[in-house]
Amino acid sequence: MGLITRFYGPNKKGSELTIKDMDDNLYFLQSKGVESVSFSSNTLTLINPTGGTLTTTIDLCPSVVSANLSGGTIYTINGENCQPYYRVSIDDSNPKTINLDDPLPVGSYVIYVEYNDATPTLSVVNGVYWPNSVVPTWSNTQNKVDIITIVSDGLVNRGTTTIGYDN
Repeated sequence: MGLITRFYGPNKKGSELTIKDMDDNLYFLQSKGVESVSFSSNTLTLINPTGGTLTTTIDLCPSVVSANLSGGTIYTINGENCQPYYRVSIDDSNPKTINLDDPLPVGSYVIYVEYNDATPTLSVVNGVYWPNSVVPTWSNTQNKVDIITIVSDGLVNRGTTTIGYDN
């Protein structure tokens, strides 16, 4: 018997450990002489009764992925590494495109679009079903922010927007 693990993230629906899995893990660790387990600040620590300690760092999801777009940039969002938050800065007047993988992994995603240029242009966001099939009109105004919220069931990306916040 070995340690039972699961990958957590938006593309692994239903992969949580069961109570039995957790019990089996506890028995496995005790059989290997582990006295205690702790997790703090992304560090997992195992301690055995003879004083030996094993520590390892566990990489968790980054908080925000940022991209500054200039030129005729196309930015692709694919939901890798359980990443739910994106900040996209529109830095010039060349038309920009945001492409979403269709579909994204199961989960919710927030795309924070900020307009930094005097004449910024976000032309299109692809890979999204919008309410009533109406594509939003982006603010495309300096010092404004549009917030795009995407919910994916693993089959379809459905989006809503909040347009024109002051930055």
